[in-house]
Amino acid sequence: MFATRLSTVFRRTTFSLIHRSSFLSTHIPIQQIRPPQTTRLDLDQLLERLDGEAHRRGRLNPGLVRGAMRKAAVELDTINSTQALLLIRCTGSLLISELPRQRQQVLDHMMKIFKQKHVTLDVTHYNSYMRVSLQNNHLFDPINILGDMRKINITPNLTSFRLLIECYARQGRPDDIQKILNEMKIANLNIEPLVLTHLLSSYALKGNVERVESLFNLFHELELKPISETYEQFIVSYLKHGQVDQATKYFVENVSKMDNESLFRLIIKCAECQQKDLFQLVINSLDQNSLADICVQYILCATELLDAKLDDYAFLLIGSFPKRDETLHFDVINLTMLNILKIRLPTHHFRPFSALTLDDINNNLEGKLFSTFLSHHNLRNRYGCRCDS
Repeated sequence: MFATRLSTVFRRTTFSLIHRSSFLSTHIPIQQIRPPQTTRLDLDQLLERLDGEAHRRGRLNPGLVRGAMRKAAVELDTINSTQALLLIRCTGSLLISELPRQRQQVLDHMMKIFKQKHVTLDVTHYNSYMRVSLQNNHLFDPINILGDMRKINITPNLTSFRLLIECYARQGRPDDIQKILNEMKIANLNIEPLVLTHLLSSYALKGNVERVESLFNLFHELELKPISETYEQFIVSYLKHGQVDQATKYFVENVSKMDNESLFRLIIKCAECQQKDLFQLVINSLDQNSLADICVQYILCATELLDAKLDDYAFLLIGSFPKRDETLHFDVINLTMLNILKIRLPTHHFRPFSALTLDDINNNLEGKLFSTFLSHHNLRNRYGCRCDS
């Protein structure tokens, strides 16, 4: 069935991984691509190269990321705050060829490394950790984050509260959002459109249309301008409440007020609610003027659909990518298929990014500790010999 879908959706595309099906049927693991040799570059040079990749291509090379992680965790005794911040940002959605949960495992491990190396963390590090965790679909505990920040005398700023609220919103926890809003009030921080939209979102996930409509009126009362995500929540609430016709009607009337990020999130919601007609309507509404800008979003969205076992919708999405740019079209297909292999194949076929990275760090750390032990042992022997003489 899987092969049939591939041949149907991508029958015009030469896809090298398909021709390796004979390997997949055996127990021979697929050869991992070795990361590039990075030992000649110092950590700052690696991070500079990764930063250039992010700006130029909108994605990161996993081999370079592993090299930077190894440098920071194993080869350097100290890491400065700027290096730590950039390493945190390397484990989010810019790693489009790696699965979110595996990126998160590496991020959490690196945070432990930073604490072991006594890196000075500030509010930007915690904000980046929360932002990247949300990119990885990891719902952290906001109370624990706030507690950790206050232990080291870090005061949350507006961005911190916004991310804490977003985490609660994704879990549909409006009561907890109210607690964060009270903390914002104590800190004399104003309510902004995005924060109010997150509160609206927490009710939308429950299908509470009346509450969503009631909160929307607050925008006018507080003289706030609704944003793209605000209109998105109405469609989500209608879908969750089973009012598909109303969701479609509202979408048609307000699609001009929504950006691509909102549309990609709606694509996932439509798939989850098994609404194929609205799903196709949202895809057709994407702004495809700049394919380079939406290429990464296509891959991330398709991977999330595949991870949720919504394969039919994922293939519909990938099949809709414009073919006028053959290189980007191939990238979307190739990287999405790579991700589905990582999701579906046993780990002995495809070792996860997290396992490769953490094993690389841990094995090198063990080797470093053993070398240090031998060095000290040899020094003691030499010192002992001199004493005997």
